[in-house]
Amino acid sequence: MYGRKDYTLKPFEGDTSIVEHLQKAIETLPENIFTPFDPSVSKDSRNGRSASSLVPSPDTVKNHSYFIDEGTVWFNDNGARTPLPRALSSGRVLFQLKSLIALRDTLKEVIRLQLQSSNEGQLAECQEQLLQHYESYRANFGPLNNISTAKLFEDDPEYPLLTALENIDPETSRISLADIFTKRTIRPYEPLRELPSDPKAAMLQVLAECGRLDTGLMSRLLDKPEAEVIGQLVAADLIYKEPNSQQYETADEYLSGNVRQKLKDAQGATLLDPAYERNVKALQAVQPEIVPFIDIDVRLGQTWVPTEVYVQFLNRHLAEQRPVSGDRAPSITRDLNGRWSVDLPSCYNTFELTHKWAGGGMSGHKLLEYGLNLQEPTLYENNADGKPVIDTVRTIAARARLREIKDAFSEWVKDDKQADIHPQIERIYNETFNANRLRIYDGGHLTFPGLNPTINPRPYQMRGAWRVMVEGRALLDHFVGSGKSLSVIIAGMESRRIGISRKNLYVVPNNMIQQWREEFKKAYPSANVLAVTERDFDSPLSRKRLFSRVATNEWDAVIVPHSQFDMLPISPEREAKTVNAQIQEMKDLLREGAESNRTKTRAEKRTTRQIENKIQKYKEKLKELSQGRKDDTIYFDDLGVDRLFVDEAHAYKALAIVTKMGNIAGISTRESQRAQRILAKIEFMQETHNGAGVIFTTATPITNTLGEQFVMTRYLARDILTKCNIHNFDDWAANFAEPVTRMEYATDGVTIKPKTALANYVNVPELQSIWSQFADVMMQDEAEEAGYITLPKAVRKDLLVKVTPAQEPLLQTIAERGELLSLPMSDPDRPDPTEDNWLKLDSDACAISLDARLYDPTCPDDPDSKANTAVRTALDVLHRTEAERGTVILFADRYQRGDFNLFEDMKKKLITAGVPREQVAIVHDYKKGKEFFGLQQAVRAGRVRVLLGTTEKCGIGVNIQTRLKALIDLDLPQRRMSRL
Repeated sequence: MYGRKDYTLKPFEGDTSIVEHLQKAIETLPENIFTPFDPSVSKDSRNGRSASSLVPSPDTVKNHSYFIDEGTVWFNDNGARTPLPRALSSGRVLFQLKSLIALRDTLKEVIRLQLQSSNEGQLAECQEQLLQHYESYRANFGPLNNISTAKLFEDDPEYPLLTALENIDPETSRISLADIFTKRTIRPYEPLRELPSDPKAAMLQVLAECGRLDTGLMSRLLDKPEAEVIGQLVAADLIYKEPNSQQYETADEYLSGNVRQKLKDAQGATLLDPAYERNVKALQAVQPEIVPFIDIDVRLGQTWVPTEVYVQFLNRHLAEQRPVSGDRAPSITRDLNGRWSVDLPSCYNTFELTHKWAGGGMSGHKLLEYGLNLQEPTLYENNADGKPVIDTVRTIAARARLREIKDAFSEWVKDDKQADIHPQIERIYNETFNANRLRIYDGGHLTFPGLNPTINPRPYQMRGAWRVMVEGRALLDHFVGSGKSLSVIIAGMESRRIGISRKNLYVVPNNMIQQWREEFKKAYPSANVLAVTERDFDSPLSRKRLFSRVATNEWDAVIVPHSQFDMLPISPEREAKTVNAQIQEMKDLLREGAESNRTKTRAEKRTTRQIENKIQKYKEKLKELSQGRKDDTIYFDDLGVDRLFVDEAHAYKALAIVTKMGNIAGISTRESQRAQRILAKIEFMQETHNGAGVIFTTATPITNTLGEQFVMTRYLARDILTKCNIHNFDDWAANFAEPVTRMEYATDGVTIKPKTALANYVNVPELQSIWSQFADVMMQDEAEEAGYITLPKAVRKDLLVKVTPAQEPLLQTIAERGELLSLPMSDPDRPDPTEDNWLKLDSDACAISLDARLYDPTCPDDPDSKANTAVRTALDVLHRTEAERGTVILFADRYQRGDFNLFEDMKKKLITAGVPREQVAIVHDYKKGKEFFGLQQAVRAGRVRVLLGTTEKCGIGVNIQTRLKALIDLDLPQRRMSRL
């Protein structure tokens, strides 16, 4: 079902006797070459292997588990019963292993009884046995959460379940027993056996049970004919019959989506069946309010605006003089690749365009063409060396005139003199962008079988889970710390329960594997979870074994880190399909240039070269794919994944944008390999799951550029863009974004030059409508106002540190370097870019401002530096919050120069000032997942009170805020997302 080349056995057309054909085929096979499997005989026995090594393990034993069979301990190695290594097969270690197996199996029995809703007496008896096994183990070997237990048993998939039997106080490290020893900790699954008589209550219970409307089930449980049940639901306006599919849908589903098209369908259906008049009336009541023409932001270059409107603007406003001879009128066309062209006949009077609307030496019709294509003109001149450089004066003049033309169009189209075109524009806009009614997701009817009863999901978490279950795709754009992980954990488990997903893959940041595993087991103690460890990736062989386990076993959830998911290949055929589509998109952009007879500008030539280089790069990628796999690991498309959950999905937003707009700020044309890889996997999931199958979670989907919003939509909802006639980024930008030119200082801090950026949104309500069709948004202030969360009020304090005597000569050197870098490229005194450049200068200046030793490790330790000021500030906070064990985090993205490490230096000073050594930690010292998870626990408990690290290491997805009293930023992060 999930493979790339699956075969189906079916009879010849008109012939159903498949059994007869099979029998004839079998008779043609050679005889006596098949030997039935005999577990007591192994072909490997002649090679010295024990026959018992190929005896299959019991079906009830999970892979990579220890088990006891006939008094002997075995290991299940991919279905084969494998003997223990000699080191584990005797003495005290064997006794410990048997004790752990007995404890684990009794725990699983307690969970089974809870899931089956057994009587309390039977459950209490099993819980007593569990307690006896636990006390016996602890008396002989100590707590479960210790090193000896981990070394012996951590490969067992139930090991996390065993460690959860002990609650460890984060402050005192005292161990107490988990609730499962004495209480029910799992909500059992209770199949529906009866329904209330109220139609709405009955329908909601069936939705919670099945995840969809099932009138057949309602009929059986209510003991009523299905027609009667449907009649009651229809009478209560709870369901509607969809005229195209002839299936009944719930009211919230039917009365949402493209309700304008649905209204047309219903009106057409009434011609055949008057019963659909009910649909018509309901749909008319939910039609989005028409956006009047006066409220529509009509801009030059928008793709939905009829071409004749632009032609009329050219004729009526830009060129008020009529043609001097001939009948041919000017034309504006847009080719299949989205490129606008303005064509003026030779007989046309271009006086107005050449004089009034010209700028910087460019004619008005040429600037109009730039505006239609969302491009900004850049003009060049040759310098003394004969090399082309930007002609700032002419460029500014041309861009200023283009701005006037854009404003003139917006004013002209709104003028009452053009009232004849207003109704057409209003109608097209509303049909294209204002046809949808958002569906309201609730989730309050869900009962969450198997969820820990102590966990009560917040309303927005239930809403997000239900949305994922219904739609199969979503972007959970919830604020930091909102509990997005619980939303998708519930969504995955409920999807498994009702049968819409059989395997869920969770892709999470590398440093959060342990945290995710703990959260999953806490929420669903009985869940069958595979959370990978560092050892699963310590070699190519380990990685192959891991993904083979994923493909060949039933898992409620598989949790893998970003880095290893990125390394998991997709089949060459599937990846080649994605790459070919991208090549075709770029070729389409180039084709218009080849077909045009006009001379290209320098900027257009540069853009063409960039696209051609990218095409060549992609072709090389295709050649590499055609050579076959380099690694015989399993492919992503062979894993059988039905739902792909990507946590902190902003890590994949650097997908290259192909555009003809040229070099403009706000558009990232750079490409990351990880974004390219996930694109192929997403397209595979959507292709095999009817457009669904992928769920993103992130609190920062948009951080750096407007283009990131397009990328997120491109990933998850390309079909929505297509319905709006948006086929590429340029289409999206033409309708929802606007280039703005501003004068900015150059990198030398002296020269002023024009800079164009895609900086402003337009038609925001309609853009928000597209976004809301797949994104579930929950803002922090909204959650606070609703009473879902309570946050402390943080106070920002800026500590101003003066330039010290030690820094002054170094900063003077920076100024002198800046003067040299400002010299013309032809000046012999200007440094070679490989020796000095503006980026290096900026980095050195930032290092000096933080601590001179980050620029030159031989510099003396300046007591008044920012670093030493931060140390004193941290000590003050620690002293004031001693009673409550308050914690402090110090962030610095620049901390190493040669052998000098700023974090180590600050740690020594804190210890010298009296802070116990064990209370100061540097996050970079905790490289393994378990170590990092333990560090977070220690910070939350106040055992570690000072944490030093970069924003990348301890600023995202790190749960250490429980006792946080001060967050000290020593420098400005280079990445904008880190600043957020």
